[in-house]
Amino acid sequence: MASCAFRNFKSMLARDFLKKKKSPYQKYTMVKEHVWEEFCRIRTTVEAEAKSAKFSALVKQNKHPHHLGMIGYVGHRARWRAEEQARQAVGIPDTYKDVDVRAKEFMYARVPKKLKPDATKYNEPQYEELEKALVQAAKSKDNIEVRRGHDLLTKVLGTPEHRGRVRGVQCKMSWKLVESRQADASAYKSRQKYKDTLY
Repeated sequence: MASCAFRNFKSMLARDFLKKKKSPYQKYTMVKEHVWEEFCRIRTTVEAEAKSAKFSALVKQNKHPHHLGMIGYVGHRARWRAEEQARQAVGIPDTYKDVDVRAKEFMYARVPKKLKPDATKYNEPQYEELEKALVQAAKSKDNIEVRRGHDLLTKVLGTPEHRGRVRGVQCKMSWKLVESRQADASAYKSRQKYKDTLY
């Protein structure tokens, strides 16, 4: 978490100060002059600028950016479950009733903390259509052949999963780990069900 925060801080310095030719000293008093000069020197080399351009191009390819922050999916799940229970308690229909957990949390992660003036639920218009497509596809999900790296979400998105991460779960979790976690959860429920029959 600390390394991620420091990396984000350096990215912010490069974006908001270095590229705009502004000084960070007034806002961030802990940044010393000699450190800032060295930072600028390293970030303006030919190699650094080429690397920056490469990753900027990759970011632009991400058509479905999330709004999770550093805590990711794991850090939001308890709140999402609480919000689901609160909606259920007051009788609000579940939009994602037939949608599986991975696809549901993928959409939860696209809901912004602050809406634009003309927005209703999402700031990005493509998510409205994506939500409709997920809900519609979920109604006929029995026709979807679910296997590793292919399920309701991948079908609707129309793009394959990255080998090193699983969308809607965690950026550093592979399908092997996801399947292992699901198997453990299933086994736990089976053991608990067996224990319940003993009393």
